[in-house]
Amino acid sequence: MTKEKSIAVLPFANMSNDPDQEYFSDGMAEEIINGLVKFPAVKVIARTSSFQFKGENRDIREIGKRLNVSHVLEGSIRTAGKRIRVTAQLILVSDGMHLWSNRYDRELADVFVVQDEITAEILKALHGHLATTEEQPARATNMGSYNAYLLGRHHLFREQFDEAAKSFEESISLDSEYADAYVGLVQVNTFFFNMGVKSKEETQPLIDEYTARALTLNPNHPMLLTLKAQQLFFGHRDYQRAINDLSDLVTQRPNDPQLLQFYAKVFAPIGRLDVSIEILKHGVELDPLSPAAHLQLGRFCIFADKFDAAHRSIEHGKSLGGNGCLYLAMIATNTGDSQTLQNQLDQGKEAWGETSHFYPIYEAVIPSLASDIDRAKKILTPLKHSSDYQSFVMKQLIASLEGEIELALEYCTRALESSEIPAFLEIHGTLADRKRAPDYYAHPRYSQMLRDFGFDRESVSKLEIPSLPF
Repeated sequence: MTKEKSIAVLPFANMSNDPDQEYFSDGMAEEIINGLVKFPAVKVIARTSSFQFKGENRDIREIGKRLNVSHVLEGSIRTAGKRIRVTAQLILVSDGMHLWSNRYDRELADVFVVQDEITAEILKALHGHLATTEEQPARATNMGSYNAYLLGRHHLFREQFDEAAKSFEESISLDSEYADAYVGLVQVNTFFFNMGVKSKEETQPLIDEYTARALTLNPNHPMLLTLKAQQLFFGHRDYQRAINDLSDLVTQRPNDPQLLQFYAKVFAPIGRLDVSIEILKHGVELDPLSPAAHLQLGRFCIFADKFDAAHRSIEHGKSLGGNGCLYLAMIATNTGDSQTLQNQLDQGKEAWGETSHFYPIYEAVIPSLASDIDRAKKILTPLKHSSDYQSFVMKQLIASLEGEIELALEYCTRALESSEIPAFLEIHGTLADRKRAPDYYAHPRYSQMLRDFGFDRESVSKLEIPSLPF
């Protein structure tokens, strides 16, 4: 990332008497980040990384160097009744000089105007002139709705999805024409389905309803267009259109880490992991302190049989506080290292508890590596009756470890038919997978499944892959 026109927006300090207003000050910084991301010429550090310094009294120059940016924005918010005071300072990292600072004393309802003015001043300082962007999207018409939406985002970032859904629903109840709140509900229900928390029958009608409503209110909402493209790919299997739509979005917003995560996923099932990895590397530049960004890059390196690169990324993610043990267990599985596999499983469970449904699955991998199928079955049998293992992906994993090739292929097919996202990411497996389970990958039904879903070499060779804008 070039430092010339790059910025990190730190979380705004909450100067109000109410500590529960923290989500509001965080939301202000996040909205400014979202405003800046619209401009491709400006490299903007992701919320995940810039918010790592929340509450820390560090030298701005140190923060800027850590994030590899030329500029840092810091500020504070104080709310009192229907009034708001916002202060903001744009600082040059090289010498700590204040390039611009301002204080805004406004009505609370003017918070959107303040956000836009701060964004404009930043762009003026970085470019020497005011940049223009697309038409402003529809925003909440009352502060109660906006408050509820920010609280929903607060919960969403903490993966408190039930709470996030309630807050987004409250936002809509106060302003039925607030597009962002509908998009929030689309994100929540997409998560519920992808993670197997709720069925497609439960979530798809809600996703369709909220998407249609949000599109009516704001047809150009970037996250909504991203989710639509994802549905085109995974749900409707219109691969070329989905890739083209996502490419257009990435060209417009090359510094949007969340968009990049979605874009990277579509290239895995079509065998273009090299493209996925390049996209994720750019994502790491924009979000250098995010454990998830490094772990995701490592995961895709595993899929690409790049185990050394995967190990480096995963260890980096662990050093930032992420639980990379499961991913290191994946590497050990692929290299046939039973001892390392067991050690990583033990470390992961000790640090985080058995929060991942994959841990018990990997316990069965250890005897399977030694061809002890009977022992593997003893571990796996109780899982078959657990509600946590009823998705087709989970059933496929269990069946494959038990050596039930036909059954595993049946579950894999049904997973693809049901648009279970993990199936698309892992259908090809790694080279080590193919060596360890040749009967599965050499089975005629596997080849037929690839053809049926357009993942065979002939089909994917016809897809046009756009150049990356970075």
